[in-house]
Amino acid sequence: MGANWTKILSSARCPVKRPIHLQPTLIAVAHIGGARSELIPYYRPMYNGDMIRSYRHEDAKYLAPIHTAVFPANPLPITAFGNSVASMLDYGAKAWVFEQDTPLGYAMVIPVPGLPHIADLKGCIAPPFRRRGHGTQLLRHVLAELQGTAVRQVSHQVRSGNSPAARFLKKNDFSVEHEEIMMRLNNLQQLPRPSSRAGTAVITLPRSDAVETFFQ
Repeated sequence: MGANWTKILSSARCPVKRPIHLQPTLIAVAHIGGARSELIPYYRPMYNGDMIRSYRHEDAKYLAPIHTAVFPANPLPITAFGNSVASMLDYGAKAWVFEQDTPLGYAMVIPVPGLPHIADLKGCIAPPFRRRGHGTQLLRHVLAELQGTAVRQVSHQVRSGNSPAARFLKKNDFSVEHEEIMMRLNNLQQLPRPSSRAGTAVITLPRSDAVETFFQ
């Protein structure tokens, strides 16, 4: 599978010296095209009692512990997980659940503000139930659901091209689009207020407008 690599380094001037953390990430993408298959209904039974269905609010109590187990650096209690998913659904995201009597994992596609043809992919399968094909079933279902929609590209950030997530996505026809170095500055509330020059102004844009504005 071919892969195109581009390194992007973003930098910003800061009036206070503070440690800036560099986080290399790879962006894996899948391109979507064609009409939605009529062979994949919205609520589809799988084999051995497996089921893929739309996310429901009550799923949070099952999925929050799974999320925390898979992403221990970003733990979310049940209420916080449920609120986070609900806010993304309100924004236009779509979410699905893989279950065997009880939810074992989830997947979400979240539209990129101002770029309706691109969506971010997020989700996971509970660690004890990995390597059984559940993630592949869920991913293929999600991609099939996106057929015929405005979405033409799905992307997901991975830390390494050899990480389990990257190997899984490559196996499912994703390719590495580019490499980014994300620069992070902590303790923003302690930074001094910026001084403005005459004739200039600093404005804050809503998330729905920010990406489209800066891409122009």
